[in-house]
Amino acid sequence: MVCAGLSLQGACAAPEPDEQAVGSAPSAEPVAPAPVSFPRVSGLDVAVQQQLRNAHAAVEVAAENDRVSGDQYGELGMLYQGHGLRIPAEGCYLNAQHLAPDDFRWRYYLGVLYDDMTQPEKALETLEAALALRPDDGPTLVRVGELLLAQNRLDESGERFREALAGDQGVAVAALVGLGRIDLQQRRFQPASEHLEQALSMAPGTSSIHYPLAMAYRALGDTARAETHLLERGAVRPPMRDPLINEVRAVSNIGKLASRDRGADAVRMGRWDEAVVAYSEVVAADPTDAVSRATLATAYWRTGNREEARREFREALRLDPANARAHLNLGIVLAEDGEDDEAVVHLRRAVTTDPGLNLGHINLGAALQRTGRDEEAIQQYGTLLQLDPANGPARLGQAFSLIRLGRHAAARTQLEEALRVLPDEPAFAHTLARLLAASPDASVRDPQRALALVQQVASTLRTPQVLETLAMAMAELGRYDEARQSQRAVLEVAERSGDAALATRLRETLSVYEAGRPSREPFAQDDPVFAPPPFSGVASAEAEGSR
Repeated sequence: MVCAGLSLQGACAAPEPDEQAVGSAPSAEPVAPAPVSFPRVSGLDVAVQQQLRNAHAAVEVAAENDRVSGDQYGELGMLYQGHGLRIPAEGCYLNAQHLAPDDFRWRYYLGVLYDDMTQPEKALETLEAALALRPDDGPTLVRVGELLLAQNRLDESGERFREALAGDQGVAVAALVGLGRIDLQQRRFQPASEHLEQALSMAPGTSSIHYPLAMAYRALGDTARAETHLLERGAVRPPMRDPLINEVRAVSNIGKLASRDRGADAVRMGRWDEAVVAYSEVVAADPTDAVSRATLATAYWRTGNREEARREFREALRLDPANARAHLNLGIVLAEDGEDDEAVVHLRRAVTTDPGLNLGHINLGAALQRTGRDEEAIQQYGTLLQLDPANGPARLGQAFSLIRLGRHAAARTQLEEALRVLPDEPAFAHTLARLLAASPDASVRDPQRALALVQQVASTLRTPQVLETLAMAMAELGRYDEARQSQRAVLEVAERSGDAALATRLRETLSVYEAGRPSREPFAQDDPVFAPPPFSGVASAEAEGSR
């Protein structure tokens, strides 16, 4: 038994699933410190076990001599918390705040601990008590704001976030995200997009911002931006400068969990070189940790070390063949390297294991399309559209596969439906205009509508491709002088760029117009539209192994 005065309800190390507390849970304000047992720590690194035994013994000696202080309990609690031993950490902090009721630190650490233990009511009560001692503390304001937001107490939550934003720039990203989420719940979509965009500009690697931002843009009718952000969504939370939590990590800076915490922080802040170092330490300590290997692979990927990324993804999958995100990320890496056949294998595994993985579906469809498997691509895009009917890239990819297969009537139907769902997306109007102007299927062509569509697109987007489509529509209407003029403008661009193959094709079409005939080829068979690039945005930039 530990001396009277050490209120650590006996607990085992976090890695052991049979954790049990000795004695009853302490009340929020213990009357006196209570005796407890040293927790079981056999699941931790040997060096960590020794560190904990030494620290525990020092407090035991002080208590036996009636010299134990709030700081000693609190610092031991920090050590336990840093190594994932939450129950003994709770007892230490309760004793610390009993002996030092005016010390902000021990209430803050205890509140954070309760939040980590999914005890929101205790967390909110304890953190609000901490705020009474230090009303302008940024991390505490943000944490209280998040807890209030979870309880739908929006006005109180917003007040806390605004106070944090006004006083501590180290928590600005988290506060802005909180305000954006409140705006969303209150259906104030324009302020929501502004708050979230500002947060994303300050911390571009914070992938968790993308989903609420997509919802804001979808509500505002900006479907193109919404789709872009949906593809980038992830679980990396907003960074927050928290000196006290950094102190916890500093006192527990040995062992696998400490390395994983450093790696998780590095990932959240986009410091990928540091993430490589930290997760390499985790993997060295435990070579069987598949999740940490997958995160290490992601860090290698982001630093440009593709070979190491591939090696670590493969090893992670050897250890855990059902890791959907590792399959997804390896599939994207392979696709980026031009190895589409192997990429398809891993992308299939990703969406089979996790059918809701939108980024997996879109990348699988694109890889199938690049390898000429258009029938399969159409089915894959269709699966994604069942999950997400407003997915623009899937609708466009499906239309292009139909076009390459010569099924122009079906492609027209698909594009008409896409325009109905996403009326502001110019890619659909432009692609449909080409079909209506130049399809060899007379039942598909409608030159007047083709001209109206392409002119609408050209009013805001005068690219060479749009000018080429304009020429097709003019030729189909018999306005060959205008068709030739537009085609020559595109040809000049191709010649200046040095694209000889494109220039040759454009000259051939120009000769058709010069002969007084319309085009009957809306897209050349080797047009890049039939080979969409991989949809990147690192799919698992979050440190999945973090605590």
